[in-house]
Amino acid sequence: MKKTTYCFILIALLILSSACGVSPPATLDYTAGSEILSSVSTNPTTQATTGQTSASTSIATTAQSTATTATKTSSETSSAVSFSAITAKTSSNAVTETVTQTQKTTNISSVNYSANALSEAKKTVNKMSLDEKIWQMFFLSPEKFTGESSHTIAGKASKDALKGKPVGGLLFHAYNFVSPAQTKKLLSDLQSYSTIPLFLSVDEEGGGVARIGNNALMNVPKVPSMSSIGKTKEPTKAYGSAKTIAGYLTKLGFNLDFAPVADVITNPDNKVVLTRSFGKDAQLVSQMVEQSVKGFQKNGISATLKHFPGHGGTASDSHKGYTVTKRTLEQMRVEEFLPFKKGIAAGVDFVMTAHITATKTDDSGLPASLSKFFITDILKNELGFKKLVITDSLGMGAITKEFSSGKACVIAIEAGVDILLNPASADNAFTAVKSAVKSGRLTEARIDESVVKIIAAKIDRGVM
Repeated sequence: MKKTTYCFILIALLILSSACGVSPPATLDYTAGSEILSSVSTNPTTQATTGQTSASTSIATTAQSTATTATKTSSETSSAVSFSAITAKTSSNAVTETVTQTQKTTNISSVNYSANALSEAKKTVNKMSLDEKIWQMFFLSPEKFTGESSHTIAGKASKDALKGKPVGGLLFHAYNFVSPAQTKKLLSDLQSYSTIPLFLSVDEEGGGVARIGNNALMNVPKVPSMSSIGKTKEPTKAYGSAKTIAGYLTKLGFNLDFAPVADVITNPDNKVVLTRSFGKDAQLVSQMVEQSVKGFQKNGISATLKHFPGHGGTASDSHKGYTVTKRTLEQMRVEEFLPFKKGIAAGVDFVMTAHITATKTDDSGLPASLSKFFITDILKNELGFKKLVITDSLGMGAITKEFSSGKACVIAIEAGVDILLNPASADNAFTAVKSAVKSGRLTEARIDESVVKIIAAKIDRGVM
C-alpha cells in the first residue's frame, strides 16, 4: 500500500514540475581531439534556455577535452592564446547535442600540431619581446632586410640584420643562386645567424616557375609544369614531381616550398596560372594537389596551397594591380574550394592567400588576402584549416596600388593571417603593426596566436 502511495506522489510531483516549466540543466559534451591543447573556461551558472553557448579554446600545456554545462563563456584569460571559439546551440528543451554535431564543432578549433610542439612553442613565445614576436610574423627576401641589391653571400650585414629584425622566414629568388655549393653555404650561414631557426622558402613549382630548376648552374632535375602533369590524369605523377623537387630542395637547405598551385582554371581567359595549374577539372586537380602535398611533406619540405580562394577565375594579373573574380560563393564551393579541402585533409602546412577581389562573394571589397570573410569565415571555419595562413607577396601591385604596407599588414592580421610575405616596406609594416598593438587595435594575444603556430610548425617539422 505504501509503495502505491509513493508512486502516486512521485507522479504528481513530476506532472507539477512539468507544468511549471522546470527542467534539469543540460550538459553539452565538447569532446576535443587529442591534438587540441586547450583550457576551456565556462561560467558556472546554468539555466535550460534557448540561445548560443560558446566555449573559448586557448593554448595550454595540457589538454582539457570537455566543457560541460551550456552557458556563455567567460572572458578570455589574459595569459592564454585564443585560437577560436567553439559554439553550439541548445534547444528549448535543453537536449544534449549529438556526437556528430559536437565533432563538427570541435574540428573548427583543432590545431594540428603535436602537444609537445605547442607546449614548447608557448614557452618560447612567453620569453619573446613584442618586437621579436612581430618580426616572427614576417617572411622577407634577404635584400629586404639587409638593404643590399643582390644577396648571394651571408656576411656581417645579414648577421646584423637578423639580430635587429628576427624574421620568421626568408624568401629567395633566382638571382640568389650561383651554384649548389654557394646556395648551401648561403642558407646554412643565414640559419646559423638566426636565434630562432628560419623557414627558408622558394617558389619551386616546376615548369616556368622554378627558381632553381630553371637555373642551369644548379644542376637539378627538370620537372614539368603542373599543367603538363595534369594532362596525364595520373595523380601519382604529381606525387613524383613533388618528391623530386623536395629531394633537391632539402639537399640545398630549404624547408619550405610555395607549391603546389591549387587553382582550378574556371575562366578561359586566365593566363596568370594557366600553365601553373593542374587543369580545369576540379576533381582531378584535387587529386593532384593531394598527392603533391604528400610528395613534398613526406620528403622533408613543407608545402603551400595557393592561391586561396582560387586564382583560376580571374583574367588579370594581381602582380600588376587590382584583380577581380566574379565567381559566386556557391560556384567556389563546387569547384575552387575542392583542391584546398583535399590539400588541407592531406595535412598541408601552409595556405597562401591571393590578392584577388571577389565582387560577387565578399561585400567588404577587400582582396581575399585582407578579407576576414575569406580567411577566418571560409578558410579557417568552413574548410577547417588551422595551420599557417600566409599572404602572397605584399609587394604586388594589387596591394601596393591600393594600400600602404602598414595598413595592409594590420588589416591582414585582423583578417586572420599568420605570416606577412615581403611587404614593399618591411620597416613601415613593422611599425604599423606595433602601433596597432600599442593602441589596442590589435591585442598582443592575437600576435601570440600566430607566433605560437609558427614556432610549433618549426618544431614539428624539425626546423628547430
